[in-house]
Amino acid sequence: MLLADGNVVYNGPADTAVDYFANLTDPCPSRYNPADYLLELLVERKDKDGETPLKLRLIEEYKKTEEKCAAVPIPAREDDDENDSKWPASWLEQAFVLGRRSMQFKFDRAVSFLPICQSIGMILICMVVWFDMSFSEDTLRDRAGLLFFSVVWFSVFPMTSTVLAFCSDRQVLEKERAVGSYRLSAYVLSRMAAENPVDVIFVTLFCTVVYWTSNLSDSVGSFFALWTLFIFVSMAGQAAGQCFGSTFLDLQRAMTLTLVYFLFCMLIGGYYTQDIPDWISWGKYLSPVYFAFDLALIIVFHDDDLEFYRGQMGYWNRNQYPVSGKLVLKDFFGVDKDDFVTDIIAIGLFIFGFTFLGYLSLRFLNRPKT
Repeated sequence: MLLADGNVVYNGPADTAVDYFANLTDPCPSRYNPADYLLELLVERKDKDGETPLKLRLIEEYKKTEEKCAAVPIPAREDDDENDSKWPASWLEQAFVLGRRSMQFKFDRAVSFLPICQSIGMILICMVVWFDMSFSEDTLRDRAGLLFFSVVWFSVFPMTSTVLAFCSDRQVLEKERAVGSYRLSAYVLSRMAAENPVDVIFVTLFCTVVYWTSNLSDSVGSFFALWTLFIFVSMAGQAAGQCFGSTFLDLQRAMTLTLVYFLFCMLIGGYYTQDIPDWISWGKYLSPVYFAFDLALIIVFHDDDLEFYRGQMGYWNRNQYPVSGKLVLKDFFGVDKDDFVTDIIAIGLFIFGFTFLGYLSLRFLNRPKT
């Protein structure tokens, strides 16, 4: 690409540049450096009248060439046309390349100074606040608080970071879609699949340190179940962030609505209040935090081997001590362990639903300008 005063005068293969300008003005002399020839045309040489710079005519000639090319209609390519011959690679090849790129971008952002300090700081705070809780009934609310905080943390952090990342990558996405580089479905699914393994690293570090230092439970099975739950909670947060980032083009608007939705989910999630007014009680079904917190309580307190002894609370009669985790789950938290499967299905639906809504927003609401 050759520029003159910021205007394009040529854009094409290097070996045809000299011939292009030879058709517009004097040709390049034999055994003369083509680079010097082009530089003279764009800086020093005058036009035929001997006064006007030649570069002005070259700029106009290139504009005419662009106008001729623009007059030729180019059919728009649908993002997910069924005809594979219209795409430069198969769906799997596109997904692999896009996934590898997304993982690299996610890793570069995640291992930067601020996210690492943020994650380490939250782990240290949780260790200090919930360190070595006793198996007393007085710590029941503390255990629930740790579970709720963990669910909130693994929801909001992927959600907001995905919104910020998606809005910053939007221009690249629009440009690549406009020229038909890949299918939209390959982009959306590969992005979800590739970015999650990076979040698994932080989930593993958090669970390994906080679960055992807080004495949340002594069950290894509960540890792995809780670790799996937090991974899916992180996926739900990431899907929600991608949905908001895909729907709202303005970053400030996307972040504002994302935080409003998240605060709603947190307030109605079941920890701050369980006596929700009837006219708004249906809102809990729109909150992944509600189902994740419910499931976290079931994972930790479902085991009969988990026993709690009498404390200052005196919630149960003296002859009922120690009380089993199942009794705590039913009487103290009002949670039915039979909701386990329902909670898992609900979280899966949130992941699928937000991903699908984000895809629809990109496909129909925010199509690239051609």
